[in-house]
Amino acid sequence: HIFFFQVNFSIFYQTKMASAMKSTATVGLCGSSLPVRSRRAANKQPLAMKSEFLGSKAVFSTRARAAPAARRETTSMSFDGNWLKANGIVPVMALFGWTVPSSTPVPAFGDASLTGLFLERIGDNLGNFPVGPSIEDPIWLYMLTWHVGLFTCLLLGQIGFQGRKQGYW
Repeated sequence: HIFFFQVNFSIFYQTKMASAMKSTATVGLCGSSLPVRSRRAANKQPLAMKSEFLGSKAVFSTRARAAPAARRETTSMSFDGNWLKANGIVPVMALFGWTVPSSTPVPAFGDASLTGLFLERIGDNLGNFPVGPSIEDPIWLYMLTWHVGLFTCLLLGQIGFQGRKQGYW
């Protein structure tokens, strides 16, 4: 975008400066002379742009004009308060979408499922209730893996639901 702006501005400046120099000048910053350009003269001449990168030249006979003030859209720089745009179906489907695959037995866990091992470790640790699990207890790995998977399903589910709702796919 910066390249296009520099090319566009420099060519616009070169082509319009000659016709603008004929009119009266006004004083700008630091006493420099700024030419006044009439709107009629600016609209009659075609705008020629040349890209130094591609070497091609484009000529436009009409200029783009700004929309009238009544049709302009104003944008706000404030943060949207409803940024989550929560919907009740997403957490339900994400929980279902993660519980089903994590409950499937896999050879990496000795033909057991991640959810099964996690719930088994929860039951064993609740049997020792006043004492919590030790740092070497595999419940920490199961808990971390299970929750990372769940939150990934929640995130992707929210992205997918909002993308579908807003017409991205």
